[in-house]
Amino acid sequence: MFQIDAKKEKLTLVEVFGRPALFTTERVNRATVPEGLHAYDMQTSEDDWGQPCLMGKHITAEHFGTVLVSSPIKLGENGYRDMEPKDFTMGMKSRLMTAAEFLAAYPPKERPQVKRSSPDHGAR
Repeated sequence: MFQIDAKKEKLTLVEVFGRPALFTTERVNRATVPEGLHAYDMQTSEDDWGQPCLMGKHITAEHFGTVLVSSPIKLGENGYRDMEPKDFTMGMKSRLMTAAEFLAAYPPKERPQVKRSSPDHGAR
């Protein structure tokens, strides 16, 4: 099965679950996904090949495409997430970007630092 190199290809800028993402109809070689990006496959339904209806880490049947995002998408306990038509939007003006350009424009959100208080050793 052919898989593209996420570091070399220009992918289409889209929106998935309200966040920016890179999209391709091809399968992406996960070993080529740059650090800071997360890859998810989308599946179509047999009734509508024009819209994804399911997202997961790996989809084998009815593959709609792959998205790369800079922050993880929460999947269900079964490892998948149902999708509605509003959950995947391609802009009217398709913009192509490399993964490096995408990371520069939409960097991963850093986790908030947890302040750790030092133990109170008493007065000296």
